[in-house]
Amino acid sequence: MGATHQPFQHSKNDTVTSIIKLCAPNQKDIDCRFFLTQNFSLENSSPLSGVTFNMFLKEEQEEGENADAYSKLPSEEKETYAKRMMKLLGAVHMVNYMRLSPGFLEVLSQAPDLLDCQPPLLCNLQSLVLEMWCTRGCLRAIAYLLSISPDIDTIYLESKQSNLADVGDDWEVGLSFPGMLSHLEYVQIEEVEGCDAEFKILRFLKKNATILKNVALYFRSCVGSPDRVRQVEQFRDKLRAVPTASSSIELVFN
Repeated sequence: MGATHQPFQHSKNDTVTSIIKLCAPNQKDIDCRFFLTQNFSLENSSPLSGVTFNMFLKEEQEEGENADAYSKLPSEEKETYAKRMMKLLGAVHMVNYMRLSPGFLEVLSQAPDLLDCQPPLLCNLQSLVLEMWCTRGCLRAIAYLLSISPDIDTIYLESKQSNLADVGDDWEVGLSFPGMLSHLEYVQIEEVEGCDAEFKILRFLKKNATILKNVALYFRSCVGSPDRVRQVEQFRDKLRAVPTASSSIELVFN
């Protein structure tokens, strides 16, 4: 993989950051670990087997960051960073397997043209692995990625942050259409808390995936208090009651 560097003048505080341009015409797999303030672009990417984008807000918060820090970013910065994420997706649009961090999803959801312009269609994407925070932003980003991935057949999610607040229903507006998820067969979610966001992304998948065969949920390990056991049971019953577009689906609770 070749890389070239050139200085970039940040207009807001006149500090110099680095633009990194990666030219990888023969690369089969790309694993990028970067910080939000780093500005880099991928160019001339050939069809890829897999790509991983692990994005973090700040170096000192790499291991313990959460969605709250992203929510406090100025609107102008959110829009700038979101446009960069859209460009990265466009550069790897021929990938088969993709893994994204929760920070990437949270920033992507702020893209001003999430619905208004021609998206980077991920025509070859079959397997999607996502670490998610239970926020409206992450849910909207996930729905967006699924809407531009016509051949997706497998989704792995890992819930990274508890958030029992109601995320609302407007996060999926404009991101659902006939024929969406027509190839999706398998969904697995790890570290399930049983919160509102987890239920609503599962409801979204059950409503749109016409040949979905298996949904496997692995609940987060915790002390088995009566209240916690009751919460998990209620979550299971509520999910089972959701109508499904698929005629044969198995729900597995672990």
